[in-house]
Amino acid sequence: MKIYFAYRSAYTSNHRFIKEFEAESILDFFQKNWKLLCGNVETLKQFLGFYVYGLPIHTQENPPKTLKKLKEILKEGVYLEKIFVHKDCITVMTDDDEIMLSWAIFTENYIQKHPLETNIWLTNPLPTNASENTQISYKKGQKIIQKGKEKCNTYYFSSVIYDGCNLEDLAMPVIINGVSLPNLCDFLVENSPLKFNDNDAFYYQKRELLFLQQIAINLSLEKNTQNLINEFSTYILSDIFEKISIEEISTKITPEYLSQTKNQNPKTICNISEHFVEIMIRGRYFYDYIVLFDDYWYNQHETLAKSLINFYQKAMLNRKY
Repeated sequence: MKIYFAYRSAYTSNHRFIKEFEAESILDFFQKNWKLLCGNVETLKQFLGFYVYGLPIHTQENPPKTLKKLKEILKEGVYLEKIFVHKDCITVMTDDDEIMLSWAIFTENYIQKHPLETNIWLTNPLPTNASENTQISYKKGQKIIQKGKEKCNTYYFSSVIYDGCNLEDLAMPVIINGVSLPNLCDFLVENSPLKFNDNDAFYYQKRELLFLQQIAINLSLEKNTQNLINEFSTYILSDIFEKISIEEISTKITPEYLSQTKNQNPKTICNISEHFVEIMIRGRYFYDYIVLFDDYWYNQHETLAKSLINFYQKAMLNRKY
């Protein structure tokens, strides 16, 4: 049976790293690889394919014979904040004193039962093709008061690292009603300033979209969504909002400010298509990860879209059994 080790970390561009193994069960995976999992950091890194904070397991115990014993050993021998153990899924929440991190081990059985949680982890790269169907797909989230006239919505998801509470700050998307992604730039230019319903849970996303709007307004190139996203991806948002409050965005974000603040050598990865955008911005220490898509993309990739929505709302696979 396939066993997957998944690591959520802002030290990686899309905040996801996953590796596939073979074992009869999660318990069997630990039993067969006990020496490696309890070995030194470098050997374990080679085995997993990446460095996982809090591992290896610090223990003198023999390989556990039950999941209950495995949980006891992990709680004592791994640096973690929370742990959930089930025969088909183990999830761990931890932090490295800078940001929150999480990892999970799950089985094929878990994937079959919970595709809306796991699909995003198993799909890389994310597809960009879209449907011709414009049916409104998703309604839960912060809505911008202004609306476009299309029978289509655009959804904005953000995981920008502002502080060490990054996985507690996750939120539902901001929904831009009546606007497809190709027309987002025009909508932002024509509806300044954006107005939101009062909801503190979306504070960070509001700031980012107001900043995106100012870029659209001040864009020197042809005003279209592709140019807008390319320009937006050259700014380190956490640095900008250390110095500018949400109330100051409309007055302080001028062409001169944008020119001075722009990262001239951005380490950015952008996947831009007509109806889907994925942005990975390398900051001083971490990657910010932002996704936008509209109903055309959602309707082509419904399971993946729902899984992506879950990814932006849940720190890790944490279903209650």
